[in-house]
Amino acid sequence: MKAEHVVTKLRILCWKSKEMPCDCFLQVSNSLEGPWSCVQSFKCQMMGSSARNGAGVPLDIDGFYTISRYWRLVFANNYGASTTSFHGLQFFGYDYRISRLLEQAKLIEYEDLLYEN
Repeated sequence: MKAEHVVTKLRILCWKSKEMPCDCFLQVSNSLEGPWSCVQSFKCQMMGSSARNGAGVPLDIDGFYTISRYWRLVFANNYGASTTSFHGLQFFGYDYRISRLLEQAKLIEYEDLLYEN
């Protein structure tokens, strides 16, 4: 990302296929070269339609509040296919520069509204 972002949730749109990622790791670093540290590890589920063009079923990964510019999502394996695929990926959060502006304007108590909505 161009600037630091607060991320509080990740959503993966799953489908019922052996191509679905299985063991996953959301990681951050201070640079592109690493070292990388794990924010959250999780297991995706095969669920929803087995049709490649079907709508994905959302799997939400939350319970964290992390600030970083460099993020990566590692798919360690899948459910036994030769390729890995999923229907979509969404990050939930906001540009951390907004927090700095709120702090300068003495409005930092409203920061919670950024990630509650």
